[in-house]
Amino acid sequence: MFMFYEVALIPMYLLIGVWGSGKKEYSAMKLTLMLMGGSALLIIGIIGIYFFSGATTMNILELQALHNIPESVQKVLFPFVFIGFGVLGALFPFHTWSPDGHASAPTAVSMLHAGVLMKLGGYGCFRIAIVLLPEAAHQLSWIFIILTTISVVYGAFSACVQTDLKYINAYSSVSHCGLVLFALLMMTQTSCTGAILQMLSHGLMTALFFALIGMIYGRTHTRDIRQLGGLMKIMPFLSVGYVIAGLANLGLPGFSGFVAR
Repeated sequence: MFMFYEVALIPMYLLIGVWGSGKKEYSAMKLTLMLMGGSALLIIGIIGIYFFSGATTMNILELQALHNIPESVQKVLFPFVFIGFGVLGALFPFHTWSPDGHASAPTAVSMLHAGVLMKLGGYGCFRIAIVLLPEAAHQLSWIFIILTTISVVYGAFSACVQTDLKYINAYSSVSHCGLVLFALLMMTQTSCTGAILQMLSHGLMTALFFALIGMIYGRTHTRDIRQLGGLMKIMPFLSVGYVIAGLANLGLPGFSGFVAR
C-alpha cells in the first residue's frame, strides 16, 4: 500500500511542474516536499506497527486480528501514521500545498488531484491509523479533532476571501477534507459511514467544479471573479452546471452531499 501510495504522488510533480501554469515549479516542489515529509512520518509508523505487532506479517487484516500492540506504543505510533496520511488529506497546518497545487495544475490534473488523490489521505487515516491503533485513536483523538475543526473553519473562511476560482474551490476542498477527518475521528459507525460518503461525494462534485472552471477559463481567459459577471446569459450550460455543483457542495437534499451529512 505504501509503495503505490508513493507511486501515485510522483506523477503529480511532473504534471504540475511541466504542464502547469503560473507558479508551477514552486507549487510542484512545495507539493512534493510536503508530501515526502508526510511519507517519512508514515514509514516510521508503518515499521513500528510491523515490529510491535510481532514482526510476522504486514497484511492489514492479519494485523487487525492480532491486535497486540501495547497502548503506550500505540500512542507513539498514532501521530506518525495519522499525520503522515493527514498531510495528503489537507490536515491543518499541513494543508498549504493543496491550494497552490490546485491553482497551478492543468484542469484534468486538478480533477484527479481533488477527486482521487486527496482521498488516499482519508482512507489511510481510517484504514491504518484508526483501525490498527484503536486505543491510541480514542486517547488522542481530541488533539486531531481540534486540528480538523480548524481545517473546516479556516478552509471555509479562506475560500470566502479568494478571488481566483481555483483557489476558492481548493480552500473549499481543504474544508471538506477536514470535515471527513473530523467525522472519522468521532469513531462511530454513523460518522465513519458519513465520512466515506462525503469522500465520494466531494470527489465527484469537486472534479465537476474544476472541469467547469477549466471550461470557463478557456472561454474567458481569466479566473478572477471580479472580472466575471453575467455568465448565465453568455454560457448558460456551464453556469447551470456550476449552480448544480454548488448545491451539491452545500448539501442540498437530493444531492450526494446531503446524504453524507
